Amino acid sequence: MFVFLSLSAGEAQEFRATLSGVVRDQSGAVVAKAQVKATKKDSGQSYSAVTNAEGFYTIPYLIPGKYAVAAEAPGFRRSVHANVPLTVAEQQELDFTLELGQQSAEVVVTVAPEVVSTADASGGTTIGEQQVQNLPLNGRQVYMLMELTPGVMFLQTQFGSSGYSGTRGWDANNNYSMCGGWTSYNQFLLNGSPAITDEADGWAGGWFVAPNEDAVQEFKIICPALDAEYGRTGGGIVNTTLKAGTNKFHGSVFDYYVNSFFNANTFTNNLAGKPKGLQITNQYGGTFGGPIKQNKAFVFGSFEGYHEIVPFPVVTSTLPSSVKILPSGAVDFSGTGYQIYDPLTTHLCTASDSCANGQQYARNPFPNDVIPGPNDSLPSGILSRVNPIGLAIMKLYPAATLAGIQNNYIQTGGLAEGRYRYYQPMVRVDYDLTDKTRLYGLWVWQRGHEHRNSSGFPYPIATGNIDSERDFTTTILDLTHAFSSTWFLDVQGSFGRFHQDFPEGPMVAGLATPITAESLGLNMPKIPTTSLNIAPQISVSGYQTIIGNNISEQVTNAFDFRPVAVHVVGKHDIHFGGEIEDIQFADEGVGRPLGAFGFGTGFTQDDPFTRGHCPGCGTTSGPISDGFSFASLALGDPNSGSVNWNETEFETWHYYALFAHDNFRVARRLTLNLGLRWDVQTSPSERYNRINAGFCWTCVNPITNNSTYQANLANPSNVAAWQAAGVTPPSTVYGGLLFAGVSGPRAPYNNYLNQWQPRFGIAYAVRPQTVIRAGYGQFYAIQNQHDTRTGFTQSTGYVNSLDGGLTPSNYFSSGTPYPNGVLQPTGASLGLLTNVGNGVGYDWRTRRIPYSQQWIFGIEQQLPGRVLLDVAYSGNYTNRMTMSEQWDVMSNDQQAACQTNNNLCNQLVPNPLYGVVPRNTTLGSSPKIQAWHLMR
Repeated sequence: MFVFLSLSAGEAQEFRATLSGVVRDQSGAVVAKAQVKATKKDSGQSYSAVTNAEGFYTIPYLIPGKYAVAAEAPGFRRSVHANVPLTVAEQQELDFTLELGQQSAEVVVTVAPEVVSTADASGGTTIGEQQVQNLPLNGRQVYMLMELTPGVMFLQTQFGSSGYSGTRGWDANNNYSMCGGWTSYNQFLLNGSPAITDEADGWAGGWFVAPNEDAVQEFKIICPALDAEYGRTGGGIVNTTLKAGTNKFHGSVFDYYVNSFFNANTFTNNLAGKPKGLQITNQYGGTFGGPIKQNKAFVFGSFEGYHEIVPFPVVTSTLPSSVKILPSGAVDFSGTGYQIYDPLTTHLCTASDSCANGQQYARNPFPNDVIPGPNDSLPSGILSRVNPIGLAIMKLYPAATLAGIQNNYIQTGGLAEGRYRYYQPMVRVDYDLTDKTRLYGLWVWQRGHEHRNSSGFPYPIATGNIDSERDFTTTILDLTHAFSSTWFLDVQGSFGRFHQDFPEGPMVAGLATPITAESLGLNMPKIPTTSLNIAPQISVSGYQTIIGNNISEQVTNAFDFRPVAVHVVGKHDIHFGGEIEDIQFADEGVGRPLGAFGFGTGFTQDDPFTRGHCPGCGTTSGPISDGFSFASLALGDPNSGSVNWNETEFETWHYYALFAHDNFRVARRLTLNLGLRWDVQTSPSERYNRINAGFCWTCVNPITNNSTYQANLANPSNVAAWQAAGVTPPSTVYGGLLFAGVSGPRAPYNNYLNQWQPRFGIAYAVRPQTVIRAGYGQFYAIQNQHDTRTGFTQSTGYVNSLDGGLTPSNYFSSGTPYPNGVLQPTGASLGLLTNVGNGVGYDWRTRRIPYSQQWIFGIEQQLPGRVLLDVAYSGNYTNRMTMSEQWDVMSNDQQAACQTNNNLCNQLVPNPLYGVVPRNTTLGSSPKIQAWHLMR
């Protein structure tokens, strides 16, 4: 239930207003062929219409603003409404009653029209110029005002160094729910153009650019949008209009300066005993507008610049001070409270191990929780276990600033600052070629940078958005022509381009001397997708990740063309047209060709497969638990790792739409809105077919006929071991990936040509200042689903064990983590064998477009003082939303059995794929695998 005070009326994707009404005489009879003229008061632009036989007129494509509207006919006095405000996308009704008399005589009405209107049933709220200009906004980002609209919720809750950075013009966001819809199903329009709506990047349904506050005249949130001209939404529509030039030169200059003088200190700084951080915000710019030619041509321009330093204090976790690196090179973990076990002592449980129920394997603890170093005086047969590579990485972590195992590092200084800057110029030119033909053009450009060290760690190991860049530009051209008082045409074309480059760390951004893999003792594979030489990213479970090396860059282009015709027949205001949009998305990011490794507790805990089974763990006198991620790092035993070899992509897809909508003025008190829309969003295709085209479940995989595989299946000892474990490898292996343009269509998704979307609305005035509205509409939302790219993006996983996780491999600790090399993208050349031995993900060809049904019922009442009370109930039911699902899961009975007895799943059995699939794959690395792999 929404209860709000507002001016509510919504029209179409068109940002300009429409004025319509009936001209009558004093007896109530309609007046045909009356002249109606609307003149924009600040620019002198005039728009005319002639009433038809029903006395009905329509004047579309009125630039929002204040108008004087006059009606005249022979034998009647001229009637003038001197103050008619029209807002963005408004459908305004204005009736005239002409008095008998000389045409030269004039009756002037100075009171604005009633704020209730029966012209439209759509719900929504207009954020007008006074609200945009005068309501306080932190960062002056206009879209934050959307929260004033009932049915709109801003869902972002985390801000700061690792969350949403803020609410300034730099920020692009889609985290709004409108009309009960999903966050990615909204549309943002700039002067009616979808050029600023993201349809491809990480925030689909959000905006690429937020126009600066001084350039915005007003914007409207339409929820639900019942006009058939709207498409690609399962939530709400935000239609923003920019200011235009007038007959008088005018301008403004502004500078907003903020510092930290009145700021309170943060909790983090107080905890660390530090003074409050430095904040300097300088937001400056201005506007200028005026006539190029009086009453004919106008220009408006604006500029906004932004510079900010904002404190983002960080609380995170670094190497605890209780971990001691001894002079001998040994590492003492006795102060952590965790018992550290030696992975090379893994053995079957014995009575002396005090194994837990269901535990099959156990390990011996390191004496005194100390991992021996190279200079230790060790008993015979005991070798140094501290790995020099792991030790070198441990020494990269900054010293803890607080005691404790975690949350022991606070950074409040310059390393914990966010730095932002952007520049946003825009220019609009309006030109009335004639009284019937009008042209306008709009150009917007913005470039900005962000520098945010989300880790708070010093260079060069810091991670975050380090010197990130976003660029956006759009050009909109629009031509309208009035063929007569009953036929109008509007043609709009637009182009938008968005580019972003997000270096993950200072070394990728070129701001710090790189730490190389060689300097740590690692011989990493050289991937040709990058010329950078940076060490792998390191993640220690429960602690801050170090060494940002991800390479991410994307570009989106959108070309949109939209012709719309308006035809007035009797009391029917009919508009119909279509839309064509071409979207191009280029992903130039190549991920992590420099590699990444993760360290967990698995290799330093008692039970290789379950933490917490160690004797005495969790008791008052015993250790907190077993295993410690930094201990695994000290041993040089990662539990995971990967190297990316990814090709770039360039995808294109199209959008086509046709629509017709009728605003039918049935009677003075009743209007019907009837519309129908059809659209289709085509499947994306890749320029060089570098995408998958689904998965074939019934295809026999060539592995089936591999001689080694068949020999492994027939090996008697293997068969006996599998039977004892209760598992059976498949004699026939089914399934494999399909490829666009090779084993599948070039455009891999189905296109749906039956997406009809009816819209219906009714507005009825039960009395002059009370209107009842109701409406229902069907919508198909933005589908931001691209196909998978397995075969063109290749990740080689680190082989952490050769015996199913009992003991670690020595690949990392030896300095050559990938002795068998890395997997190179094979494209479509391997067909069904692509990525065999690893997991694959895919999309169904039957990708569905999200489908939404929305409805509204409400009552509007004009109160004294021209206050509008609007009480409404709005609903939204959406289905066909994209979800992920895992298909290679064990049966419920198998899962229940494994939960009862862990050994059933974790026991090692012969690997039928050993020697069949590559050794550097998940299932090809070891002659033994855990039994659960053969239960799926």
